[in-house]
Amino acid sequence: GAEGIPEAETVMWVEETAETLARRLAEVIGGDCPELGTREERSSWLNRHFSIETAAEFIKADREAMFAAGA
Repeated sequence: GAEGIPEAETVMWVEETAETLARRLAEVIGGDCPELGTREERSSWLNRHFSIETAAEFIKADREAMFAAGA
């Protein structure tokens, strides 16, 4: 579910198997789980990758590529 999310491992736990996911969930439920960065770090990540400005830059780049390709 984290595929395509930039720097996903810095803001969420990414597990590869059902067993490691189950282990991680048990840690979370048991309260024995490391934190994922600070609130400020997560906020910075969101702004870097999902802000209105970032979305506008992606749309502009896609639009320019589309027109360059003659679409």
